[in-house]
Amino acid sequence: MAGYVTAYALLKAFLAELGETDQVAAFKNVHRRPPGNLAHNVPLLVVVRFGGTDDKLTIDRPRIQIDVFASTEDTAERLGEDVRAALRTKLPRYMHGGAVVGRVETLSAPQLLPWSASAVFRTSARYQLTVHQYAGIG
Repeated sequence: MAGYVTAYALLKAFLAELGETDQVAAFKNVHRRPPGNLAHNVPLLVVVRFGGTDDKLTIDRPRIQIDVFASTEDTAERLGEDVRAALRTKLPRYMHGGAVVGRVETLSAPQLLPWSASAVFRTSARYQLTVHQYAGIG
């Protein structure tokens, strides 16, 4: 086994594919941290792993935070809920780079939070994934 597929790589690929089918530009604009030109780059998503477990060699349970940045509060809230719906309904059974998602749990639903840039609004949510790492059938 070559190692775990990172939660960031898995979610970036999933969201990009979803953005193509659902025509949601923010799903294709995924980062590890807010870019310097944030106000001119919204809507966008920031995906960060903040913990999790790996109680079996082939099972990873990353805890992730997804922040949605947008130009209005309503857009940030709507996109936060769109992300939650996509993770809960379309991410299970998704395969990428030697991993398949088995389960998605919402730890904290999207909530509107203050952001220092006055023209940018943010929602933040936390999830736990159960990801089975596989090496293929030999």
